[in-house]
Amino acid sequence: MKNLQIDELSTLNQELEKKHIKQSGKFINKKKTKKNLTFTLIGVLSFLLIILINFSVDVYLTYFDLVSKNEILALGYISLYFIAFFALFVYVAYTIKNYMNLKNAFLIQKRVSRCRDYEEEKKISLIILDHYTNHPYKKIAQSAINLKKQVVLNSIHSPFEEIKKTILDDLDKKAIDATYKSSKEVALFTALSSGSALDSLVVIFSSVKLMKKVFFIYGYKSNIFTSLLIFRKI
Repeated sequence: MKNLQIDELSTLNQELEKKHIKQSGKFINKKKTKKNLTFTLIGVLSFLLIILINFSVDVYLTYFDLVSKNEILALGYISLYFIAFFALFVYVAYTIKNYMNLKNAFLIQKRVSRCRDYEEEKKISLIILDHYTNHPYKKIAQSAINLKKQVVLNSIHSPFEEIKKTILDDLDKKAIDATYKSSKEVALFTALSSGSALDSLVVIFSSVKLMKKVFFIYGYKSNIFTSLLIFRKI
């Protein structure tokens, strides 16, 4: 009997050790992934900065070269550069903003799954509703505004459930319809097409188009960075 108990305890200890090793391995892998992503981002930004500096130096030298020949042409050239630079800056800022909005959505999703307190649920619900008050669909935006007022007045027992019933269920239906239509289009085209390479291109194109549509349905803007974030999570 004692030997049997000792065997059971040793087996249990081994299983616990295995679980601990697996969990620590996952934690290390997550750390490595974050490090790799950080280094990649730094590398890409550094490369873009070098290109921008080189281009700016070229513009500067060309401007002084044109000044000696034609001042009006030189002013037009430098004005065009500043307009292009400003447009690029606005685009990058807008892209980063959309990326951060999507990243915050994933963080809120985690907070929702861990939430056990009404006050915390109320805070998270107000953040979610703030997002949907600016939704492109007027019906969803109005529902979010009305629901937000009720949450502030504490007239809702479970804000998460109300958000799901009032907003998310409708958006989920739209997303499912969009996915179904996209699937039908891809299935029809691949059935008629004879080339596998063309089929692959169509599938990729349709997937990107569908992703942009789903982004729009849930009130987010898609760009290269948000798409990369989704691809990484997939």
